[in-house]
Amino acid sequence: IINGTLSSVGDCCAQTMFVSLSCLPAQTLRFLIFGSGIGPLAGMWNRYLEHNFPIREVVVRDAVALDYVKIDSTPKMTQTEIPITDVKHRRTASGRLIEPLVLVEPAAVPLPNISPYLLAKRLAMDQIFMAPISFIVFLLAMGIMEGLWPKQIWDKITLNLIPILLTNWKIWPLIQVVTFLYIPLKFRVPTAGIFGVMWTIYLSWQTANSAAKASAA
Repeated sequence: IINGTLSSVGDCCAQTMFVSLSCLPAQTLRFLIFGSGIGPLAGMWNRYLEHNFPIREVVVRDAVALDYVKIDSTPKMTQTEIPITDVKHRRTASGRLIEPLVLVEPAAVPLPNISPYLLAKRLAMDQIFMAPISFIVFLLAMGIMEGLWPKQIWDKITLNLIPILLTNWKIWPLIQVVTFLYIPLKFRVPTAGIFGVMWTIYLSWQTANSAAKASAA
């Protein structure tokens, strides 16, 4: 719903900014419906990329020979020396002083480095494979909601797909790199939706122009 609201906001902005476009509430409703429907799918796609195209290098730790592993050995707790004034000592029933023990937590394991190659691989998967599919789905859905005939929808796709893709590749790769590097997975779809307001303005303008050309023809 958030994604659909942002899409409809972008469409309203486009209709307000371009004087040549008249106000079309039906078009805004179409963007709202499409944005609301595509939001969950975008979330699924981001999860797929996160799990199947990691951007951090895989760290292989040194193996330990089983001959040197004692299965029945009891792990020793780490002791740290603390001045006697800093701790409260306990005594046994016989009065013997119990030596204080302080458990030391293991050091945090640093995250592996980000691999430029793996980042480029995920970006290529998103922009070369998914971007054309998403724009075809967008144009197809808009054509269906506009009540166009199959031939008109096909003409709409062939007329708009390449210009939209070329414009997309000038803008979205950089946005996606920033998103992959710095935005947590659960916030990526809303973040893309915020950036997408300006993108929706372009799509709305492109869609209205193609509809005007189709009606003129």
